[in-house]
Amino acid sequence: MTLKKPGSWTYSILKHAWHAIFFVCVLVCLEGCRNKTLKDYGHDVNAIKNEVKSRKIHRVSEKEFQQWTADKGSEISRIAQKYLNRAYNKGLETNQIASAKEFAKLLPLANIDSLAKTYQVDIQSISFERTQVDNLYAIEADYWKKYKSGETALEPTTEYVENRRKRVFIAPIYLKEAVGMWSIHFERQNVIQQIVKEREKKKKKKRRS
Repeated sequence: MTLKKPGSWTYSILKHAWHAIFFVCVLVCLEGCRNKTLKDYGHDVNAIKNEVKSRKIHRVSEKEFQQWTADKGSEISRIAQKYLNRAYNKGLETNQIASAKEFAKLLPLANIDSLAKTYQVDIQSISFERTQVDNLYAIEADYWKKYKSGETALEPTTEYVENRRKRVFIAPIYLKEAVGMWSIHFERQNVIQQIVKEREKKKKKKRRS
């Protein structure tokens, strides 16, 4: 193939075209070699690519994480309170229990466990008559001691435990003559996954509207 002199437009265009084709071929070869090398060493290339994509899940700001756990903690505690009130009243009506202290021994209830599975959290009831705090997190123990000593009223609060890998939402339980405490444990990774799912749902709704 004969090319015109360097001064012509045709030569310049063809020159750039050949350069582009050359670089594309080089990139294709390099990608093929990379994938072949990974496969030779027993790596699943598709799995690696999916893992890289999944890392986008970690792009959740600390403020968003804190707000989400606080909002969900409040939501869960409200629903749990309704379940407890219904069960407590039913227990009184059927003469299965005579007081809130007796009712406390029935915790946790099956519908509370179901609530925990739905929200992917660990909901723990801290006994009304508890005297020791051996198996509680520091924030739980501190909060319970303050309540028992009358230093503070039980108000919902959210704190970190385990070096920020977990977040605990503490909520009050009010059952007539007795008061107790819920401890709702959020695992950080589960929270991030749920935040990302909610984002995707919002995006789909916007596309449809």
